[in-house]
Amino acid sequence: MVSIQRKTLLLGALALVAVVAVGLVAGLKFTQLVRETGVNWLDIAGTAYDKFGPSYCPVVEDTVPLPGQLKTILMSDSSNWPGDSVVTKTFALSVSDVNADGKDDILIGAHEYNPYLFINSPTGFTDESRALFARGRVLDRHGYAFADLDNDGDLDLAIASGGQDGVGAGAPNLFLRNLSEDGALRFAEENVSAEMAEPASRSRSLMPIASPDGKAIDLYRTALLRNGFPNKLFRNARRQDVFEFEPEQSFLTMSTNDHGRGVIADFDADGNNDYLAVENWMVKIYWHPDSGRSVSRLSFKAYSATVGDFNNDGLLDIFVGTFSKPSKSDNFAYNSSELIYVVNKNRANDGSAIKFRTQSRKVEFNLNQSIPENRVRPSVGAKDIFLGSEKVNPKNRIFTLKRQQALGEPASFKNPGIYIWY
Repeated sequence: MVSIQRKTLLLGALALVAVVAVGLVAGLKFTQLVRETGVNWLDIAGTAYDKFGPSYCPVVEDTVPLPGQLKTILMSDSSNWPGDSVVTKTFALSVSDVNADGKDDILIGAHEYNPYLFINSPTGFTDESRALFARGRVLDRHGYAFADLDNDGDLDLAIASGGQDGVGAGAPNLFLRNLSEDGALRFAEENVSAEMAEPASRSRSLMPIASPDGKAIDLYRTALLRNGFPNKLFRNARRQDVFEFEPEQSFLTMSTNDHGRGVIADFDADGNNDYLAVENWMVKIYWHPDSGRSVSRLSFKAYSATVGDFNNDGLLDIFVGTFSKPSKSDNFAYNSSELIYVVNKNRANDGSAIKFRTQSRKVEFNLNQSIPENRVRPSVGAKDIFLGSEKVNPKNRIFTLKRQQALGEPASFKNPGIYIWY
């Protein structure tokens, strides 16, 4: 049994504790959580209706099937299939048939590094990330979108680059042309006009939309607020094998704090596209000017939004993903080899402990702290970490521990810190 106890004399401290089991005997012992659950459309519609009210997610109750008429949808958690090495801060996930074999492939964006591209094959997903970028490249990146940008029938890639935390000069948007042949994936960076690359814009997405006649793909660039760099619509010039787009002034040309999570669609069924945007954590609909409508404000604390005909009445409904304020609750997560504790201490002299069992011969600890309050500074060094009955300090906050190095419970917990023992 391994015990971790933290005594604090501070208020509001947040400790992030990652524990990794390493050894010939597999993993940590803990109860396997249920991986499958049943979800149906009535559950989803009801949740949206209760949370946002009828004006925010209009669901017509008499058109929703009765519970006995619904089929249960079973979903299993397959989050571990990319492997533990695919860990990244991401703002984008794109699902497209990149190699035109009739199966959906997955791109996982990385904020500052190269994205991951997984191609769906008969034996599972294979990592083809090097088809996009052969070498590593540090760059502020946000939205990724696959679309036929050069009108040759295959999918190219548009990447929206950011503005370096809103204060830097930024990096140009990137455009990769699909040059795949004979089943071998290959993409190459394509030069575009300065107005499309626009490094000074705080770009968040390059949104593909169908041209008015449906015969080409146009792009809508969205961006966080920066003076002189509004959202902008680019029309496809329709030259084959060439990335050529021309900016067009329209009601979509607007300066707004757009997070790039919006949807362009005809929400009022008048034949004209409108724009649903997530702006300053609020969902808004900018109606086409011909509708005569003013901007609609739908939901606060919004993080994302998606649309669909949830009740099969031929009209688009809106589902909003919201966020909540920090609960300051402790929480726990795990994967195949890690236990991750996020511990909030909201009162002084807290001496609660965490205990777990492991069959591993040694355990790796990462006791780096994240304390967002400016008035509290994270601990530096490892003088607040005490091992075993002798209360020995490790050399730093990331270390590997064997049983014999931390035997015995300490006789006292006088000093504030983290105590670990077998």
